[in-house]
Amino acid sequence: MASWVLLNELSAELGSDDPAGTYRMFADTISTIKRQNAVSLLVSTASLHGVSLSQAMSLHEWGGQGANRDRWLLLLAALAGPPARCWDIRESLIDSDAEVSIAGVSPDTSNAAVCSGSLLASFDSDPSLRLDDLQATVTRFVGDDLVATEVLQPHAWCVDGARRILGRQPEVEVPSSGEELWNRREELFPHLEFLAVARSEVVGIPESWLRPLTHRLAELNRVTGAWDRLSSPTPTWESQVTGESASRRAQFWFDDGSEQHLFEMHARFTPGYGRVYFRVVRERGVLRIAHIGEHR
Repeated sequence: MASWVLLNELSAELGSDDPAGTYRMFADTISTIKRQNAVSLLVSTASLHGVSLSQAMSLHEWGGQGANRDRWLLLLAALAGPPARCWDIRESLIDSDAEVSIAGVSPDTSNAAVCSGSLLASFDSDPSLRLDDLQATVTRFVGDDLVATEVLQPHAWCVDGARRILGRQPEVEVPSSGEELWNRREELFPHLEFLAVARSEVVGIPESWLRPLTHRLAELNRVTGAWDRLSSPTPTWESQVTGESASRRAQFWFDDGSEQHLFEMHARFTPGYGRVYFRVVRERGVLRIAHIGEHR
């Protein structure tokens, strides 16, 4: 399953005093990501052949020069497909129930990156984009209330920045099947507990969901392991986690021991509308998972 890197297409519309250096930096940044994670693919709704940060030289012209040809070919090989195919991929990552805004990034690309947990990449064409994390505002209805939350979006803008981002998280071992994931859950995710009712969902997980689900569970496990229960009622989430609206909460009561509890908190994964529903068990310092599957 591919790991998406979404191009901030607005960064490709800005100018540069050193277009050749900016093109080279972008190509080397994508190559760095590919070396770390071979399944990463660049999603660009703009044709790279049409990118031009200067009237004096387009990206395509730069790539046609002998010294840059290998970089250009590697950049093209990293693409998930032509712009129309990338458009479809980006659309599949968007959460239509949320509005997401990041300064200097289009609303659709912001939404797709934040809501799918994908990496965002920019040309180094503006000083405001020289950040490893961009501030994102996510707005959605929770019941009748419009709630805005702030999250940080990982952002690759240079080679060193990409290395810093990729170095934050250890490589996650992806089981070969849902059954292996279930059988090794305590080993892989010591800070997560699973209700028995979730077994059939994990064992029957579609192949296309195995990698993204494993990565999302590993992330939830990591933040829960780092959680200071004395100072915060929940872990500090790395990706979007929300509760359910009041009108939908009745679907998420599950038997947990001798009592029923509400498992309304949920994280997201793609493709599609994958969800991990859980409750925070503060006294044990764990997340307890009741449902994994499509958004109900």
